[in-house]
Amino acid sequence: MAHVRSKNAAGDYVLSVTGIISSCMPGGMGGLGHWYYHNGFRDQKLGLDPNHNRTLKEAAGSGTCAHGMVEYHTTGKPWDTDRELYSDECWDAATLGFQGFLEWFSATKIEIQETEVTMVSEAHQYSGTLDAIGSMPDGKVVLIDYKTSKSFRTSAIYQVAAYGTLWDETHDTNFIDLYYMLRFGKEYGEFAFHSIPVKVIHRAWEGFKAMQQLNAIDKELKKVTG
Repeated sequence: MAHVRSKNAAGDYVLSVTGIISSCMPGGMGGLGHWYYHNGFRDQKLGLDPNHNRTLKEAAGSGTCAHGMVEYHTTGKPWDTDRELYSDECWDAATLGFQGFLEWFSATKIEIQETEVTMVSEAHQYSGTLDAIGSMPDGKVVLIDYKTSKSFRTSAIYQVAAYGTLWDETHDTNFIDLYYMLRFGKEYGEFAFHSIPVKVIHRAWEGFKAMQQLNAIDKELKKVTG
């Protein structure tokens, strides 16, 4: 998903959910982000890796590939299907993860209502773009977040909590009832599903607000340090 800079009603840029979390948590932007900064971006700047796009794809692995398959399936939007960017092993693993998603998707009977929704919180002054909003057969509204990683991180729970608050603030109806995280393994493409209890979401929201406060204090202190 592309990073989007958003403005509030006053026309000022606000920090994003991922930006706030990344600045407060070591490794908050994930292993791939750190890898690209320390290897892909560096090598591209130095001219050491003329095939940096392919190299980045290989680092992302089957998880990112499976993620793309899922987005294409749920939205019908085109994605980077350049088969040559992926090894046979990577593609096969991604296909396995995608099949796992399809089985889960069919069993839950979730209907995807919206995807890649960008919102701005005027009450809390931050922005974010969630992956998907769906509805269950019983009418419950579910927030769905896709993750490409070896395991779930606590940063992902903060992120989902912040997205949930964003959605509820910017919508008069259809408040979030359920919070789902879908993980695609980087190396083997394995698919895993986690349902995050509302009690945990509420606790994570408190943590996210603390990160916001720390960001604000840090901004003030930087005026002193120059």
